Amino acid sequence: MSNFPFKIWLVKLLKPIVAFALKHSVKLHDFEDALKIALVESVSDQNPALSNITQISLRTGIHRAEVKRLLENPTPLSERGILARVLGQWQSDKRFCKKGGEPRPLSCSGKNSEFEQLLSSISKNLSIYSILLELERSNLVARENGLAKLIQGEYRISDNLNDLMRVLSADIKDLLETVEKNQAREPNQTNLHIRTHYDNIAIESIPLLRREILKEGTLFHRKIQQLIAQHDKDINPELEDQQGGGQITLVSFANDQS
Repeated sequence: MSNFPFKIWLVKLLKPIVAFALKHSVKLHDFEDALKIALVESVSDQNPALSNITQISLRTGIHRAEVKRLLENPTPLSERGILARVLGQWQSDKRFCKKGGEPRPLSCSGKNSEFEQLLSSISKNLSIYSILLELERSNLVARENGLAKLIQGEYRISDNLNDLMRVLSADIKDLLETVEKNQAREPNQTNLHIRTHYDNIAIESIPLLRREILKEGTLFHRKIQQLIAQHDKDINPELEDQQGGGQITLVSFANDQS
């Protein structure tokens, strides 16, 4: 690699990923295969119209035969955060909330049910039964007497490793883009990126601090969700004539060691 300083930082970025992978018995050949797939998919993501094997080979340094094999056997597309979107819409859209702003139980039986209307406000292609079953499986919604009741307002990541990796991948991508944008120092383009770290906390205080951070972080996200919802074309009909497609992502996490 000709850009030596960048190579040093690339090693620093890769080390936490490598350390995580080693815990799961990932070997060098697995890394090599994964890196080839990531290179080819990244080139394709950046240039959707680019399908020429030779050009992709030149861009990535991967042999043409390997590029052909990877293109013919792509990895499955990542699932979108549909459940999180449904929960956010349910809690933000006045049509599905009580006067005080609390999400209300929605009818979920038959055509044109309130829950079906909720899904239709997000996408016309969502299956009411599939979404309801997944929400129930995740202990987010309970059904009784033809009504779907929200029992947990946040979509918590399951212990399924595939779910965890999808979320982690999206978080890493957004963090890298944020750092890159902030480093460019473009006027009015600075995004939130704050790190708080203390290294001599009383061990017995860790559980208390963990609970408080979780509570305050959840409240903060609810406040931001309500703010952003006012500017979302899918929620606010007053924005019908404005151009849409903009995206904002806010990610919070805390880690403790004792």
